[in-house]
Amino acid sequence: MRGLPLNGNLLAVGARFVRETKTAPVYRLWSINDVHPAMLRVTS
Repeated sequence: MRGLPLNGNLLAVGARFVRETKTAPVYRLWSINDVHPAMLRVTS
């Protein structure tokens, strides 16, 4: 979320960046209306 428009919402409730990481291959990242990020687990 760092660098994205909604990151401020996380910071406002006390969230902090801990580290960069990678997702497992069974997850796909999506963008909803180019505004909201989403992550879904897929089976194929």
